[in-house]
Amino acid sequence: MLTLASMYTSLHSITPPIAYATKLDIWIIGCFLVVCGTVFETVFVVYVKYHHLIHVEDDAGSVFSTGSAMKHRVETPRFPVSDKRSRKRRSFTTTRDREQERRENIEKLTMKLDKWFAVVSLLAYSLFCLVYWIDLLRNVQNIKE
Repeated sequence: MLTLASMYTSLHSITPPIAYATKLDIWIIGCFLVVCGTVFETVFVVYVKYHHLIHVEDDAGSVFSTGSAMKHRVETPRFPVSDKRSRKRRSFTTTRDREQERRENIEKLTMKLDKWFAVVSLLAYSLFCLVYWIDLLRNVQNIKE
């Protein structure tokens, strides 16, 4: 962002002052919006990741609570208790297993968000460049004629 601001001020100082926006102004603003969008996307993904991880750790009792859930390792059956076969082969999950599963799900979610934002921002910037340069080249051709 500092580079864009420096480039804009240096170019603005050598061009004559005019009362309307030039193609250069539009280009700089478009590039600045792309950079700001990338920063906001990164902040959003990090917020989603760590906000949910704090709640996972809080529920498990490893960060904010007394930790009694982790000491006693609360166990819940995966199968319904009413099924006779399930009583024989009862599989238990601990709080730590559930916490690990939720961490993995949050990690997958943030990776999907990051990939989605990367694709969308790349397509948006490519579309901006395409429209900008086509319009700029048309104007240059009109000036030459």
